[in-house]
Amino acid sequence: ALLETVAIHQRNFEVMQRNFDSMVTEMREIQLEIREMRSDTREMQSEIREMQSEVREIQLDVRGLQTENRRILDILQNLPPGGSYE
Repeated sequence: ALLETVAIHQRNFEVMQRNFDSMVTEMREIQLEIREMRSDTREMQSEIREMQSEVREIQLDVRGLQTENRRILDILQNLPPGGSYE
C-alpha cells in the first residue's frame, strides 16, 4: 500500500511539474507578446508625433495662404473702378 501511495504521489508530482512547465512556457510567450506590444506602441507614438508635426506644418501653410489671400483680396477691393490696373 505504501508503494502504491508513493507511485500515486510521484504521478501527481509529474503532472504538476508538466503543468508548471506549461505555465512557465505560456508566461514567457506572454512576456514576448508584451515586449512586442510595447515596441509597437513606441512605433505608433513616434508615427503620431510625426503626424502631429506634419499637421502643424500644414496649419502654418494654411495660415500663410489665408494671409496671402487676404492681401490679394485687399488689393482687388482697392482697385480703382473701371478695371485700370496701373
